[in-house]
Amino acid sequence: MTSPRLSKLLLDYLPPVIAFSAAVVAVVGAPKWNDQATGFAKITHIGWMVLFIGFLALAVSMVVTAKNNREKTQKRQMQERICAAGKAQMLEAVLHSIHPLRNDTIWKRQGRPTSPLDFLDPKRRELLAELNLNSVSPYMSGNFKEIKWHTMFEKAAKAGTKSMVTTLQIFVTYLPFEVIDAATKLLNCTFMQIRLLRMSDLVEANTHHDKNWRVPFFIVRNDEMHNQEYEEFWNLITQAMKLLGAESLPDGRPKFGGY
Repeated sequence: MTSPRLSKLLLDYLPPVIAFSAAVVAVVGAPKWNDQATGFAKITHIGWMVLFIGFLALAVSMVVTAKNNREKTQKRQMQERICAAGKAQMLEAVLHSIHPLRNDTIWKRQGRPTSPLDFLDPKRRELLAELNLNSVSPYMSGNFKEIKWHTMFEKAAKAGTKSMVTTLQIFVTYLPFEVIDAATKLLNCTFMQIRLLRMSDLVEANTHHDKNWRVPFFIVRNDEMHNQEYEEFWNLITQAMKLLGAESLPDGRPKFGGY
């Protein structure tokens, strides 16, 4: 048995042992109080022994309590640090999944969105809907080949959601329920699952067998057919960013970071 474990056992069992010893002395010992004497002299030798054992039990109990509180504090601080690391990793994954949507090339006329709620602005939606998903994006693949917009959107969404799932698996016991719930809803919402993660299928279905056919980003248009899933997506992004500790703009909206 190692020394720390032995010390812990002694601290755990010593207080009750001392208290039991005091009880035994109190029961079988001689009288502890002398009515004939005055002041402290009234306390007999047995009485002093009982007091000493009781004081010892109190001191050991206080040491054990302090030790337990210190261990609980250290454990809580460790859990908080792990939780903070999980939130930071989750926030990075969320932002990565949507980072091509904020590219400067798309927003030359209006400037990059600073918050996910900017994507709900009707004028921004109209501008985004004009983007040809089948055109070449400013991004390059690892072998320096051109990447089309729809491929980049899908690639970013896949990498981001994969990282989100991995983060949930690693930090699930440390993240608050609200964070897990928000991340799960974002992962499973229609716009993420059916639109972004299957962007290539969407484009292929609308090219009419012409690989270079223009395919506008019609699923972001401000109309009854697409409003619900599109708005739900950006509201979930907003909620997740707030829960994950993203910086805020002066009006309280979550602020995009480095992506």
